[in-house]
Amino acid sequence: MEAIVTVQRAIVEHTPALAPALIPPPRLHISLAMVTLATLCGEAEEAKALQWGFQRFRQLGTKPFLVRFQGMGAFGGGRVVFAKPLEEPNLRRLAEALSDGSTGRPWTPHVTVAKVRTRRDDSLRLPREDATLRVIPAPSYERFMGTVLGEERFSEFVLCRMVGSGVGGDYPVVGSIPF
Repeated sequence: MEAIVTVQRAIVEHTPALAPALIPPPRLHISLAMVTLATLCGEAEEAKALQWGFQRFRQLGTKPFLVRFQGMGAFGGGRVVFAKPLEEPNLRRLAEALSDGSTGRPWTPHVTVAKVRTRRDDSLRLPREDATLRVIPAPSYERFMGTVLGEERFSEFVLCRMVGSGVGGDYPVVGSIPF
């Protein structure tokens, strides 16, 4: 994912104060789906969610496969910049199988490259009075909109907790299962 690191450098060159918004390279991952659990849960509920996801994978007969990335996108009014996976039938099937519809909107598999937190989550400690830091300016990444960003082997299901702790959107790993 060397090309994604290049995009991250471009974002910081354009707006240096956004450095804390970058997702550290070892933490880059494909977000396939978002599943909302009914309550804040403990390890037992997280283990059930992990098993549920693994069973869904097994039902599909998923084997490791390559995912190719090309281009950039943004959502959340420009708060999140992501790398786009090229359409891959296995990836789409997995995303659809894991979706529980709880978000109320279609989910697009993606790799988050940078994320500016909302006001209620000040984990990045960016000055809120500076409106330019509430979004990631499109000119900082738009030259990569059609760029081939590489490929990654997709071979593991990882359940992460989305809690907003940590710099750069650090999603703590609950568990993982290779397929």
